[in-house]
Amino acid sequence: IHLAKKGVIIKRLSVIEDLGGVDIFCTDKTGTLTENALSVASIWGQSKEVRAWARYSAWDAQAKHFKDGVFDIAIAKGATKSEIAACRRLKIESTIPFDPITRVEQTTIIDGGKRVYIIKGVPEMFFPAIPKVKRVEGERWLQSEGQKGRRVLAVGVVRGNPSTHADMMARIDFVGMISFEDPLKRGVKAILSHA
Repeated sequence: IHLAKKGVIIKRLSVIEDLGGVDIFCTDKTGTLTENALSVASIWGQSKEVRAWARYSAWDAQAKHFKDGVFDIAIAKGATKSEIAACRRLKIESTIPFDPITRVEQTTIIDGGKRVYIIKGVPEMFFPAIPKVKRVEGERWLQSEGQKGRRVLAVGVVRGNPSTHADMMARIDFVGMISFEDPLKRGVKAILSHA
């Protein structure tokens, strides 16, 4: 009755018993507690270069527009006409979607007759190939963004023809990182304060 007065609907009575034994309750925040409407919050590295490579990897050459993933939409926001025109001129050879094992996605473009691999993914996958001083700075920035509740993607470029994924990640030219904010849904703070 107490839960019903709070507006809680119980579909299975066994849940009440289960909840009685819970000390810590965790929930997925993306789209549950938040709007699932990411926007770029901050950039680590040369902003213009980081944005350009990220935009290229967010472009869908067959459809002639940006991909519809939440990160791709956030990256595409605010792109100028000339930046979109640059994407349209891209010669994209292939795309490999995000792989949960390698924790990166890959877009292969042809630039001046040569292959360029744009790698976008989990920052920790890029850190081994970064010089120590730059890596320490990047790790600090990543930690700071994480403490703000932001999600972060790293962007890197590989030129030439790496023989394996490990070879590619060892040769990567780390471009930078982008952090994303996802606003809380209305009323979430009030709900969580009563939890």
